[in-house]
Amino acid sequence: MVCKVVRCTLALYNAIANNGKMMKPYLVNSIRSNGVLLKHFEPVVIEQQVCKPEVVSAARSAMEATVIEGTARKVMNGITFAVAGKTGTAHVSDGPIKYSHGVYQATFVGYFPVDKPQFTCIVVIRTKPHAASHYGGTVAAPVFREIATKLYAMYVEKKTPSHFFAAKDSSAFFYAGDAGDIKKVLQSMNMQYADSARTATWATVSANNYKPVVRMTTVRQQVMPNVKGMGLKDAVFLLENMGLKVQVRGRGKVTIQSVEAGTFLGKGKIVWLELS
Repeated sequence: MVCKVVRCTLALYNAIANNGKMMKPYLVNSIRSNGVLLKHFEPVVIEQQVCKPEVVSAARSAMEATVIEGTARKVMNGITFAVAGKTGTAHVSDGPIKYSHGVYQATFVGYFPVDKPQFTCIVVIRTKPHAASHYGGTVAAPVFREIATKLYAMYVEKKTPSHFFAAKDSSAFFYAGDAGDIKKVLQSMNMQYADSARTATWATVSANNYKPVVRMTTVRQQVMPNVKGMGLKDAVFLLENMGLKVQVRGRGKVTIQSVEAGTFLGKGKIVWLELS
């Protein structure tokens, strides 16, 4: 019964994110055998418009306000993409569990990113008896944030074109890291380069008219730096020395960071890096 309620709630919020169009949930989009497509499943619309457009608009505004100034404000503070959702806290009376046992069900359900929703997610947590923290905004919302941050880094931000556009020639490249190490590599390869980093600790190197140019990377305390282009060693060293917790996926150099450069940071914040 609980699972059915959760599915229905998630489908409803997904419809609001989809401007009122309710879709049929499904887990598999195709069946293959030895690489041959046997069957493909297309999205199915259950209801073209679950309510009036003005009701959808009001619901979306209310859910955005929950994150900006409501019960999820503190938990979502500093997240680098817009989230909309709603917290929920229920006192549980279910079978052998009575109200006197002090068990609660904490919930957060929402979607992101707000401007062009791609994911709808629900987190439901049943607390231990008489738990000190049992509210949706303090128990379920942090879990939602962790899930959303990882999904955003893996599947949403990844679709955003990079700010670096390399020239279409054999000398095109872009790397970042310790300025001294970059210069040593270039010198060991007898490559002439322009040095605009000078005494900077961190730098980037890229091709400009077929010639490497070393440029300074600015790093400020409590402000997220741009670590794209860095190898894992340099990125982890820099971020962990700033008091951040680093989670990594993939190999190579950093292509995606879950916290945008320039974001104000607090100690202990988790940053996801994707390498390729």
